[in-house]
Amino acid sequence: MRCGGNRRRNSLFINSGGEEVDDGKNHYHNDTSLSSFNLSPSEDWAYSYAGDYLWAKVNASTLVRNLTCEITNSKANIDNNFRLAPVSLTYYGLCLRKGKYIVTLHFAKALYSKSEDYSTSGKRVFDIYIQGMIVKKDVNIKEIPGKEHEERRLQFKVKINDGSLEIKFFWAGKGSLYNPPGLNGPLISAVSITRVGCILFLLLLLAFMWRMGWIGDRELRETTVKIGERTFTLKQIIDATKKFSPKMELGSGRSGIVYRAQILQDLVNM
Repeated sequence: MRCGGNRRRNSLFINSGGEEVDDGKNHYHNDTSLSSFNLSPSEDWAYSYAGDYLWAKVNASTLVRNLTCEITNSKANIDNNFRLAPVSLTYYGLCLRKGKYIVTLHFAKALYSKSEDYSTSGKRVFDIYIQGMIVKKDVNIKEIPGKEHEERRLQFKVKINDGSLEIKFFWAGKGSLYNPPGLNGPLISAVSITRVGCILFLLLLLAFMWRMGWIGDRELRETTVKIGERTFTLKQIIDATKKFSPKMELGSGRSGIVYRAQILQDLVNM
């Protein structure tokens, strides 16, 4: 598939099985179509699914689900909905700029509630492919590390050269088949695709604003930057790099200077 427009982007966020939503940090596209193939109105992403459930008659409307979480949250979120597929589910990211990206796969937190029979009475296992290569085999989403009522994630690094990205979830026949009906097949709550360079640019911009005195103490403690799977405040980064001291420099590249930072006894390069 090719990009339907001339505009190239550095990120893509899809709310699988849910409405268009803004979580305060990112804007997620609506993904509630019931057809086996759908190209977004913006023509910069699409999905397709294939297969049939072996032992149950399942209407297409059941492939898009929303669960009511036991923890009330007034803010819009991507944690309570998901998209199912009988055998395979593929997302296509289009119009992406050339570069390195982080792909984050989100799984609905309501699935892990002990009172949710849908999740506790069976086992869902599937494989994950990115750009045609298997990156995770025999994924059981209940075994992904995380606490009850918390969203669970898997992250992968990928390089995009031709502007497109393919993420495929495939059920290879493992897991539960009978109880409850239709438990087999992949499941996903949201897909986030973020260019690595954007994170570095944001960090450099914030550092520049701090040096110019445009950011006060309150902003230092409240402004956060996500690096990999961890989130740090700007104050933590400044302190950990000793105010971006030359002594903490490891080298420089196309994106700028790389610093060594020590945060809570962990060494982080940024």
